[in-house]
Amino acid sequence: MKDTLTNRYQRIKEDLKAHLTRDRYHHSLGVAYTAACLAMRYGADVEKAYLAGLLHDAAKYDSATYLSRAEEAGLTVTKIERESPGLLHGKLGAELAKREYGVSDPEILSAIEQHKV
Repeated sequence: MKDTLTNRYQRIKEDLKAHLTRDRYHHSLGVAYTAACLAMRYGADVEKAYLAGLLHDAAKYDSATYLSRAEEAGLTVTKIERESPGLLHGKLGAELAKREYGVSDPEILSAIEQHKV
């Protein structure tokens, strides 16, 4: 199982590296590591925390397309999100996690969707 997780994380990291800026990619790695450490400290699921941290900004690229991508995905877009499309990257990230990486765990998807910055 460990090898499967390692391969999964490696694939995700390669995809993120290809789509995110260098700084955003390194930020995502740091958030994944920090989330895993906090999960370990507080008795939460380390693997879930790591994956949520890794993918939390997966959709945070090309901010000019956030609104159109959300509409294409059939996501509900609030008035505030229309006025500040940057807030959509969490919803888009959760959708991307489901579609591209097969994430189905509601806790992971919620963590990705609910973060706002």
